[in-house]
Amino acid sequence: SRAAYALGKIDDASLTLKGCIEEMENVELNDKLDIYFLYIRTLHARRELSEAFKTCRWILNQLGENVLHPDITKDDDVTATVDETFSMYSDLSDSKLINMKESTNQVHIDAMKFWSQLVFISYQSLSRPLIHYFICQWAQCNLTDGF
Repeated sequence: SRAAYALGKIDDASLTLKGCIEEMENVELNDKLDIYFLYIRTLHARRELSEAFKTCRWILNQLGENVLHPDITKDDDVTATVDETFSMYSDLSDSKLINMKESTNQVHIDAMKFWSQLVFISYQSLSRPLIHYFICQWAQCNLTDGF
């Protein structure tokens, strides 16, 4: 699948990855995260943004992240999240940011990978306020356990 993806054979890669996901139904999620990550990238490349978003959101929720559904996210949720994120970062000095530790928590590292994907997908498929919401969620995740 990675070779097909690297060669630009996105449809082949996507089909193979989807088959792997279906075949590995009883396998622990942690053992499938790399497959899901590449599958979401193929969906993104194929402009299947709704499915990419839905899959990415599901993975993040499985990893313990609280990802609101875009259809029920209200302007107040966005405003509160932006304000909270601004507050979290405004309290940090340059030296604190520079000296911030690198995360060693694998769940956190995996969540950051999928948050990054969700931000890219959101940028191309959602309204501006929701993009800001997901960028702030990603930024907050950065501060919880290091970069």
